[in-house]
Amino acid sequence: PTAPRCPRALGRPADAHAPARGGEHAEAVQALQAHGKVDRLAALRATLELARLDLRAGAIARAQARAELGFTQSRGTELRTRAVITRAEVRRRGGGPAGAEEFLNPWLPELAEGSEPVVLARARLAAAAGRPERALAILSEYVAHQPRAQAPMARARVQRARGRVREQRGRTREALAAREEAEGMRGRAGFAWPLLQLDLLRVRAAAGQAVPATAYAELRAAFRPEDREAIARVDALAAAAPPRPATPGVDSPRATE
Repeated sequence: PTAPRCPRALGRPADAHAPARGGEHAEAVQALQAHGKVDRLAALRATLELARLDLRAGAIARAQARAELGFTQSRGTELRTRAVITRAEVRRRGGGPAGAEEFLNPWLPELAEGSEPVVLARARLAAAAGRPERALAILSEYVAHQPRAQAPMARARVQRARGRVREQRGRTREALAAREEAEGMRGRAGFAWPLLQLDLLRVRAAAGQAVPATAYAELRAAFRPEDREAIARVDALAAAAPPRPATPGVDSPRATE
């Protein structure tokens, strides 16, 4: 792998692929360079974003180190909720849902417990721990208290979470309906979301729906190289897909561009 780079203003190693993401990490580094000194919140935001990127790349040990550092440094800051959730997610991936819940629960009174990030984290951990009904109850309670004018992206995230739990319970049709509703919201809002596309592809295949021959390659190309785990899941789906003859004008790459 490429050796880490260390932006002078950041003062800690940053993976070579991270600045290319163009997201929070890049913004944080730019803020540090603009100030010409270490900005605490910008450095913390960069650390947490790097931990999440490490999870996506499957670098669990490195994600654990960065998440722990971010958690320690987040006390008393506006990034506390993000830091706690990131630490819990890293624990889930590295040691299982029981340890993640054991870590998260004592910190809930300190967080905005009814906020979307906390609700989604609680539901995700409950589902991972084998309590899908509890996960659905958490999500339903949250939705019941939201205004109709809630942002499409926020509603789409909740619907995706519902679809994940229903898929876990083997309720494929309901899972597909939830994912398709989330996809409709995503389309109306106009933002890209390859992970949702991956969810849809998987549940459509499970439901026995025909998947175009080019769908797997197109989805693979939508992810960035550092999204190793997601790309591996796309490849696994493609390998398991039944052979399907290409139909001129439908499955050709030019027809689906």
